[in-house]
Amino acid sequence: MDATTLLAPHLPRLRRYAQALTNSRSSADCYVRATLRTLLVEPASLPQDLSPRAALYAVFHRIWSSVPREDDLPIGVSSTARPAVLLMVLESFTLQETAAILDTAATDVLCDVVEAHRTLKSRPRKPANRSPSSPGEWRADRLRAA
Repeated sequence: MDATTLLAPHLPRLRRYAQALTNSRSSADCYVRATLRTLLVEPASLPQDLSPRAALYAVFHRIWSSVPREDDLPIGVSSTARPAVLLMVLESFTLQETAAILDTAATDVLCDVVEAHRTLKSRPRKPANRSPSSPGEWRADRLRAA
C-alpha cells in the first residue's frame, strides 16, 4: 500500500490536533502542509516502527518543535506538556505512542501530563455561562433582574 493511501485518512485529525496545538487555523494548516511536503521530498522520514497515524504525527511534531516560538502556557506547565496532553486526551494515543511521537521517554511524558493536570486543576475556574433550559426560565431570570 502506498503512503497516500495509508496517511490520507489521518489528515483531518492531524489538522484538528495542529489547530488545538497552535491555537490558529492558518498556522495549523501551514504545519500540516510542511509535514506533507517533507513526506513528498523525504519519504524515508516517516518512521517505520510506528503505526501510519503515529508516524504521521511524529513527522508533524518534528517540524512543529523545530520552529522557535513563544509559549502561552500557564506558569508551571512545560513546553512538552501541551502536546503530550493533546496527543493522549484529544487524539487518544497511548503513553508509549505519545512518547514515540514526541521522541522522549514515556516517564517524561507521564510526568508532564501529571504536572499539567496539577497546574490546570489548581487554577481558579470561571463560572460557566448557563443558558436557561426553558423559555419560562428566561422570564423568571428577567423578573429577578428587574
